[in-house]
Amino acid sequence: MLTPLQFSKKIRAKNIRFHRFSGWLVAASALIIGITALVMSFKMAIGGAVETAAATFTFALFFLFALCKALYYIRNKKILLHREWMIRMFAIGLAIATVRPIVGLFFGFSSLSPHQFFGIAFWIGFTLHAILAEVYIRRYRYQPL
Repeated sequence: MLTPLQFSKKIRAKNIRFHRFSGWLVAASALIIGITALVMSFKMAIGGAVETAAATFTFALFFLFALCKALYYIRNKKILLHREWMIRMFAIGLAIATVRPIVGLFFGFSSLSPHQFFGIAFWIGFTLHAILAEVYIRRYRYQPL
């Protein structure tokens, strides 16, 4: 719930201390979420190897990588690069919400079983969000939020 506030120019400008404090809360939560996603990708996969080895594991690693890059850049006072990596992390974090409607579409309009389409749905959701994040970053690069 705090992550969207991180992107608010008004909040950042008026209260940088809140931005920094909530940013560390977001980072700590993201670390827990990313590690949990890695563990769950092997223990709770419905879609078999396509979901586990490919989609969930790959994007959990990317999520954690983006978080680490964002933290590295903010510690080195490279604000714009920090912002870009936070956008990437946030986009992948939101992707799980997009996967659910895609799964619903497979249930409604496909004769495939959940084991067959879950991995595909995860790939679609995560890849779509990764692409949209890159398009957004390139469109608004070097323009402060």
